[in-house]
This record gives sequence, structure tokens and C-alpha cells, in this order.
Amino acid sequence: MSYCPLSFQPCQFDFAVFCPNITEAMASCNADQQNFNVSVENMLTRCLDNERSWCLHNSQASNKGSQLLIEDSLPKKTTTDTLVFPCILSALQWITQGRDPVLTDPANRVLPLKPSINAKAAPLCDASEIHILIAGSLHLVGGALKHLDAANYK
Repeated sequence: MSYCPLSFQPCQFDFAVFCPNITEAMASCNADQQNFNVSVENMLTRCLDNERSWCLHNSQASNKGSQLLIEDSLPKKTTTDTLVFPCILSALQWITQGRDPVLTDPANRVLPLKPSINAKAAPLCDASEIHILIAGSLHLVGGALKHLDAANYK
């Protein structure tokens, strides 16, 4: 079961997106927003490990529902699609699906995605609002803030 960190209320995440602390996959990244103490391979391996842990956590939560006294108050949706992206920008572009003009700027180039990953975005295209919870290191949060335009958000 996933809980929103500030309220400890059950959350129903549609997606769990994992990416390394790399702002952009292209070489134009700022050096002050990179962690040179960890290799890119190690960062991507950690993303895959985190994805596996998330899936394991969700499958255990769905199996424990019958043991809980508050079973009726649990969210009905217990499965979450997971995706791993090569950089923060590619994850944000996929999540926003062209809704953020700053992220769709042609200067923000990312690696092409497989059609199967783009196909998973159908719920995002139809959503009236998209809420994103960014949890991780200061490099990850700072990299996301670099790309998000505060004027577009409430």
C-alpha cells in the first residue's frame, strides 16, 4: 500500500516512474546538477532495483488486503504501471504528454522512447489534471525543478 508522505492517506498511483539523477540525456547538462560520485550504470541499476522493489511492495500489499481489519477503506486499484527513464527530462516529458510548453521546447531533446512506453500514456492524455510526487535526492528534485515552469502550476 502506498501512502502520501504528508498525510499518511492511501494513494492510488497510476504510474511509478523511476529515473536517475541526470537532468538530460544529452551532453548539455549543467555540471552542478550532476552527481559525479556515482556512475551512470550504477544510477540506472538502482532505478531498476527500485522498480523491482516497488512492484514487490505493491504485490504484497494486494495480497495482505484480506488480513486487514480496514479492508473496505483500501483503494480498489492495487496495481501500478512502472517505467524507467534514462533522465529526468524524458520522464517529465512522458508524464506531461505535451501539456507543458517548456518541456516540449524543441531545444529539450531526449532519447526516443519505445512505442510500448508511449502506448501506456493513454490515461495521461485523457486526464483533466496530472499530479506528480517527486521523491528522491536533492539532485533529482533540483533536476525536476530545473525543467518545470512554476507559472504553469497551481
